[in-house]
This record gives sequence, C-alpha cells and structure tokens, in this order.
Amino acid sequence: MNNFKSLKKHLNSCIKTMDRSRSLFVVDPKKHFTRKRKHLFGNTLLNVILLEAGSLKDEIYKLFGYHLDTPTASSFIQARDKIRPDAFRSLVLCQENG
Repeated sequence: MNNFKSLKKHLNSCIKTMDRSRSLFVVDPKKHFTRKRKHLFGNTLLNVILLEAGSLKDEIYKLFGYHLDTPTASSFIQARDKIRPDAFRSLVLCQENG
C-alpha cells in the first residue's frame, strides 16, 4: 500500500473513531448531529479538511458531486460551527499517533 492510501485509510479510521464518540466533540451533545442529515459529523469533519482555495459554494458542489440537491454554503457553515475546535486538534493527534 502506498503512503497516500495508508494515510487516507488512517484518517478515515480516526474520523470513524471520533464519530462513535461525537458527543465529546460537538458544542451541544444533546442536539448537534443527533439526526440523519446531509451534514453528518464525520463527513463535515472530513469536508472541512478537503476544502481547497475556491469559493465555498463551488467547493461544496465539488464535495457533493455537483448534484442538484447539494446543501447550501450556509448549511455547511452551520454544521461546521457545531464542531468544537478541539475536535480538529484531536484528529491531528490521532493522525500523529497512528
């Protein structure tokens, strides 16, 4: 397995582990990411990492495969704001310890 595939596999593993205990990483554990929506905790975490230098609207279209039912930039920002900043620090620590 090449280095990129190994890194991607480990990143996905870290995100899945965090998703299982997402209540530790969200602002309001009783409310945030408790229902099935277009912006799930793990996907939102990964999508924040995958954003490039384009406009947020264009980046979201790219992430969601240019589908007509792509969520709005506003809904993405709202979902991102539900994640505590230390979640990203924990993700980095997980990557470093892997």
